[in-house]
Amino acid sequence: MKFLIFLLDIYGYLIIASAVLSWINVDPRNPAVKFVYSATEPVLMPLRKLIPPIANIDFSPFAAFILLQFLIKILSGL
Repeated sequence: MKFLIFLLDIYGYLIIASAVLSWINVDPRNPAVKFVYSATEPVLMPLRKLIPPIANIDFSPFAAFILLQFLIKILSGL
């Protein structure tokens, strides 16, 4: 169980990295950037459909991070 929580925690950092990378101009062909986007887009894309941008700000990474933290709290309580 602790290993799963550890992996979810690492995934939270990937979501934060994805949000930061979207703010700066990075080369999308960079292998590290490709990895971060390919790891986080399966979670962020459905959230983008549910939460539209407000004033051109994408809140899907914030929502994903909050949901992930909620899931970690539930799992750590078991």
